[in-house]
Amino acid sequence: MADRNTRHLVLRGSYISTLEDTCRVLKPLRTFTDSLAAEKCITISSLRPVLQHLTESILAEKDDESSLVRSMKHAICKNLQERYEDADMANVIDMACVLDPRFKLNFVEDADSIKRQLEQQFTQESSANVGSTCTLSQESSARGECEDEGTSVSVPEAPKGLAGILKIITMKKQLKKQSADMVNSTLAFQEVSVYTALPTISVDKDPLQWWKDNEEEFPRLAKLAQKILCIPATSVASERLFSSSGNIQTVFRSSLKPDKLNMLVFLHKNLP
Repeated sequence: MADRNTRHLVLRGSYISTLEDTCRVLKPLRTFTDSLAAEKCITISSLRPVLQHLTESILAEKDDESSLVRSMKHAICKNLQERYEDADMANVIDMACVLDPRFKLNFVEDADSIKRQLEQQFTQESSANVGSTCTLSQESSARGECEDEGTSVSVPEAPKGLAGILKIITMKKQLKKQSADMVNSTLAFQEVSVYTALPTISVDKDPLQWWKDNEEEFPRLAKLAQKILCIPATSVASERLFSSSGNIQTVFRSSLKPDKLNMLVFLHKNLP
């Protein structure tokens, strides 16, 4: 029997049942949380598959479960939906999933919308380098297409002086940008269509290695993949970094300069 002074510490049967239900609900979540907190592999592209699996399978309410388990699952699902309901965040997660050759369009709800967003991102990135992506031959072909379609551009007589020079420069710039946009839009559609038509790779393969091997075939999509897939799925890595900084700069090292602290943190994270 428990001592009279410690009897109040002994858990009653209802408490034990509550703890068992809590562990039953939270244990699967810890596995996914630890996996998404990894630092040496891509994590953001796995968010959409993991979230779907959690809401549709792990956290799906069953009739034989207690009311506590069902209420906990409902609360967790609601919290997850609120965390990822922002439209911009959802778009980034979906694009990351599509740019991962292991998943592509398998886990996105509106595949056509995501493909159009990828094409828009593609065009925006290419338009920033319009000078390098638009050649003279592309300009002439774009102008030829416009003339074939009956959309001829009438060039009025330019005024003399500085205004005339600026008008000529502006018109040339506009024609160059229009032709570059046409070329970039076509290339974007082609790259996205070919990429999404390819079969997915095994889930145990490295997506970054795949993009490295296929960079020549999809040069622009590869750059976009590097930009998006580097985003971490959680803030655990940054929190670990702050914890390391706190352990290095103690009261006995309060005189450390910021640059020295940064060097020590870097060494702590990178030395074996």
